[in-house]
Amino acid sequence: MTCLYLLVKILAHIPTKDVVATSLLFKRWEFLWTYMKRLEYDQEYQFGKRIGFSRFVDKEIGLWIRTAVRRGIPELTLECGDILIQLPLRLLTCKTLVILDLKGWIDLNIPVTASLPSLMTLHIVLLRKSNYEHFSRILSSFSLLVDLMVEQRTSTAISTLDIAVPSLQRLFIRTVTKKDNGLRYSPHEKPIPKVMINAPCLKYLNIDDRGNDFNVIKDLTQVVEATINAKQTSTKVFLMYLTSSIKRLLLYSLRLEDMDPSIFCKLVNLELCTSTCGWLKLLANSRLKLFNVM
Repeated sequence: MTCLYLLVKILAHIPTKDVVATSLLFKRWEFLWTYMKRLEYDQEYQFGKRIGFSRFVDKEIGLWIRTAVRRGIPELTLECGDILIQLPLRLLTCKTLVILDLKGWIDLNIPVTASLPSLMTLHIVLLRKSNYEHFSRILSSFSLLVDLMVEQRTSTAISTLDIAVPSLQRLFIRTVTKKDNGLRYSPHEKPIPKVMINAPCLKYLNIDDRGNDFNVIKDLTQVVEATINAKQTSTKVFLMYLTSSIKRLLLYSLRLEDMDPSIFCKLVNLELCTSTCGWLKLLANSRLKLFNVM
């Protein structure tokens, strides 16, 4: 075990800025930080330092991403603040990227040549209205996508969110309103018209969205676990497609008359967050063999 190996193992447990500072101690350590497998840059500093840091990072971020891609990067988290970032073409054709996390002001108008053949996990926060126009095309570039998490704001959502991924197994959709952030609703703040889901291989579903209407294009016959916090109409839509396979189900604020427990032939775990009376009696009279009811 070499001295260099030990140093790299030790430095892997400290912040990136401290790793770079360590490289200044000795001439032979000058490029020690380049051996790090993970580099984290953030702007959690005082306001003045934050502005300088942000400008420096935004100016060089394209170069850093291209360098990481050349080295076969498997995972990238990109969170941008004040300046709009254009994703480098080299990133959009990376063959080694498995996990991609995009947050903030990022331009999703990607070229038709974009293809990430190894990408399996995508977490994305939609902050720009124009990104909705390109979202479906982005998903079509990920032929092996298994895990998708989408977070959106009602203040920027203006059109239908279309999710069509044949390989998708896990889907999490969360819509944040101004009310969620402790702010008042704007009279111009309207939910997007509809969320379209076409994912025939989906197994795990998590919906946290009480503003939008959902439409399921393909039967969700493979879903075994679901958490649904949505409007009454959307909840009823999901329940129609979950009857044959669902085993674990968590529901929020569902009316008693909208639920017939007997339709879930494989359900073994049910959690209900509701103030409606009569649920225990309804479940007791059903033929379900539930092992856990919350």
